[in-house]
Order: sequence, then C-alpha cells, then structure tokens
Amino acid sequence: MVRVKLVREYDELKKLADNWDWLLDQFDGGNIFLTWEWLSTWIETYLKPGQLFCLTAYKDDKLVGIAPLWVDREAVAGIIPFRILKFIGSVEACPDHLDFIIRRRNSTMIAEAMWNSLFGEFSKEWHIFEYHGVSMNSKTTNIFHYLADDDYRCLKEEIRGYRICPCLSLPGSMNEFVESMDKRNRTNFRRSEKALAESGEIEFKFVEKRDDLQSAMNGMMEIHNEIWYDEKKETGFRRERFRNFHLKLAERLLERDMLSNCELYHNGKLAGVIYSFKFKGRIFVYIICARRIDINDASIGRALIYRHIERLIEEGMTEYDFLRGDEEYKYYWTNTDRRDLNITFYNRRFASFIELAVRFSLFYLKEIVRSVIGNRQESIRKVIRS
Repeated sequence: MVRVKLVREYDELKKLADNWDWLLDQFDGGNIFLTWEWLSTWIETYLKPGQLFCLTAYKDDKLVGIAPLWVDREAVAGIIPFRILKFIGSVEACPDHLDFIIRRRNSTMIAEAMWNSLFGEFSKEWHIFEYHGVSMNSKTTNIFHYLADDDYRCLKEEIRGYRICPCLSLPGSMNEFVESMDKRNRTNFRRSEKALAESGEIEFKFVEKRDDLQSAMNGMMEIHNEIWYDEKKETGFRRERFRNFHLKLAERLLERDMLSNCELYHNGKLAGVIYSFKFKGRIFVYIICARRIDINDASIGRALIYRHIERLIEEGMTEYDFLRGDEEYKYYWTNTDRRDLNITFYNRRFASFIELAVRFSLFYLKEIVRSVIGNRQESIRKVIRS
C-alpha cells in the first residue's frame, strides 16, 4: 500500500533532504536537475509562500517517490483564475530531463498512487499540469499516458512537442576519443589548434577553488550577456534573480565536486567558458559561450569543448550531455541525441474547459484570418501578373 502526502511548506520539504540522494540512486532517470542542490536553490530563489506543491509517496513508511512541483497562477482570457502545476526548477532556469523521482522497485504502483492523488484528493488545488521536459523513455511518462486514456478525471492529454538533447558517450581514453572523431573533423580541429597556438598565448583553466569561483562566474556571465542579450534590457544574467540563482548554485555544486567550469584565455583575456554540472559520471553542459576572435581557421568553442572532454575523460566521466537545442556545433561531436517530451494534462475543472475553449477559438480564428488574407494575396498576385 502506497501512501501519498502533499508538502506545501519548504521547512517540511527540507526534512527530506537526507533521503534525496538515496531516492535518486533508486531512480532510473536521475540527473543534476533533480538533485536537492538544484531544486532547493531554485525554491529559495524563485518560489513564493504557498506555491510549493510537492507530492511525496511512502511505502511501509519509507520514502519511495517525490513529485517536485509548484503552483503557478494565471488567468483565462485575463478573467478566470486558474492554477498550473509545473516542475520545481523550471521556467527561467531551463532544466532538462525532469520527472517524478520514483524508486524503480514497485514503480508502477507508486506512479499510479501519485496520479490518483493528483486527480483525487488534491484535484481541487490545480487545473493544468505541465509535465514538460520529461524523457520519452521515462517509465512514468508511459504509465501516465495509459492512465490518462482511461481516467475520466483527466479531461485531456496533449503532447506539445519535444526538445532535442544531443549527447556523446565518452570512451576510456583520449586516444580512443580522437580515433572516434570523423577524419575531416579531426583534421579541422588540428588546424584550429595550430592557428590558436600561433595567434598568441593560450591557457585553459578549470575552477577548483572557492576563491576562484566568483571571478569565473562573473566572466562567464559577462561573455554570455555580451553574445546573446541586449545590454539595455534586463535579460539573461542581467536579471538579478537569475544571476543570484546561479551564483548560489555554483557554490553549492563546487562544494560537492559537482561543478565543472572550463575557461580559455587568449593573450591573458578570457575568451570562452563552459559552465557545466557533474552527476554520477555524466556531464550536463549548461552554457558554452565564446567571444569572436578574428583568427583564420581557429575556433574558440571547439578548443574549449575538446579540452573539457579531455579533462572529463581523465576524471572517468562516461557521457557528455549538450542538453536542449539542435545547434550545428553540437553535431560536430556527436550524431546521437535524446528527446524530452512536453505533455500537458488537463484536470476536469471548469477553468480547464474555458482555457481549452479560448485557446481553440483563437486557433480557428487565426486560421480563418490566414485563409482570407491568403486568398487576397493570391488575387493581388493575379492582378499584378495581368
């Protein structure tokens, strides 16, 4: 018999911190974004009182399942309030590979008990459940899919696409890795390394001491904002909460040897950074950013990734996860990827009906307008041609 309890207070959730690592070890989908370090840091940075909505499952008084969720509040058509369940750590922080943390033994029974609690005794607490960023191979995902088909209480299950996450298996030695590279890529990389070496002084650094962390994080944030964001807007690491979240997170992860920061200096100036996390032999590459340097045949990004992988192989890491995004540079290193699904479940509540009705009405209105404008555009073309 599985007993499910709802935790709404952070102080109560903190009492489970000592059991968190044990449960992650018993779960097939464990990763950095489901660790206590990531989730607790996000809660302390982003969550407001009353938003925590964490389901916990017990069997024989032993913790066997955690659904790390929170409640966001919006309004349908700006009028009718409704509540959305989301994963802790989501939204601005952009994690991947999320899920319910469920012990593999009796996992079907545990998942079903948590589903029945969501749509049963706790159903009045929410309207929509954004089960987003979960692996296509997740056993819990498959269980929820079949439950949604047969459960009247679930108004609708909607798959809203997926995220592509390229990943690379790391061999036991650097020689094996180099030999596994495509011949053309290997030649291009060596040409790039030579061009960098001839352009000036090149130095790679890895953050290992707390005293070096602040300057390393500030350098990474500066380059990232420089490349991706308008300096006039409060976006990216210019957002105070986002910046504070990562500063606090990096410090906690460094203490537990779960942080991996690789820096490249060109003629004494920081030229590129990889900001990533380690968990159980896997590396999760959160940010790769590099300044543009006008050197023929040279690539700061490729040099960074190569030296980073070299260090990780020495440490015995087994997988390099590039996380979400199908950018071309990732496929320079690998042809393999994973898919994370975005699934939305609708509770059979009045606000859920209204939200669906409004959304589909807007969709069909847009299609009608597009159809009308499309016909006019064709008529205009005919007039011009004649």
